[in-house]
Amino acid sequence: VSTYRALHRLVGEHAISLVGRYSVFGAALAVVGCAAALSHTRPHPITVSGWHVAVKAVADVGDSLLGWLPVAAAALGLLVYRNETARRSVGVIWDIATFWPRAAHPLAPPCYAERAVPELQTRAAGLLALDDHDPRRVDGLILSGHSQGAVICTAVLLQLPVRWRRRIWFFSYGCQLTRLYGRVFPAYFGPDRLPVLTGRRTAPAGWTNFWRATDPLGWPVDAGERDVPVRDPEALHPSDGEVCDPPIRNHSGYPASPEFGRERARVARLLRRAVPSQRQGVG
Repeated sequence: VSTYRALHRLVGEHAISLVGRYSVFGAALAVVGCAAALSHTRPHPITVSGWHVAVKAVADVGDSLLGWLPVAAAALGLLVYRNETARRSVGVIWDIATFWPRAAHPLAPPCYAERAVPELQTRAAGLLALDDHDPRRVDGLILSGHSQGAVICTAVLLQLPVRWRRRIWFFSYGCQLTRLYGRVFPAYFGPDRLPVLTGRRTAPAGWTNFWRATDPLGWPVDAGERDVPVRDPEALHPSDGEVCDPPIRNHSGYPASPEFGRERARVARLLRRAVPSQRQGVG
């Protein structure tokens, strides 16, 4: 539990600054290396002793790692195929890399958000625009998004007309909008953009964000209506005849938590009508 809590704080409070510092250091090394290569100055022979030994050892290790890079890529592919944790980690990176349009990264695969966001907009607006006599009509919706799904839902809400946005309650969990996306892409998810989701709303619409202190990719959202902390794990020792310790769910299993169930029941009552269930035959 302490390890997951420490990882939660490391990613949320220090990850961006650490990546920035290493990037500046790497860029400085690249500039120095390019300047040395373009100077056409032949290297002077030196005796490998003292600190030169350490430099040579690091260079040799780097050469070896580059030689093993294809083998490492093949091993990673095999690990992703067999290991669920590795598959989930690679999937997270893939989701982030393919969220933005291809104009931002032309060598990446096609952007899935260009299809997912309009389809979700059409689904939400279509349900809210049903005729009063339609049995499927609802007064409001709960738009629920986990992790990268919370980013997709935010993109949907930011592009919906205000008349539809006022009838949607947003559930986000495992949310990266403030600590990662908001810092790296402030023009789209920064502190000036997220309050738009709640600033022009009227009851019963709102925003509830669920987070865990053990989730390295989920944090509170100051712009939301409510931040609900989810207890994880449920206990530190087995109970009720169980043998194994209660699992640490960190970034998964939010809808199964008691806090999520209570909040969903409360919001459903505020919306006054049943939340529409998934259509039959739709995956």
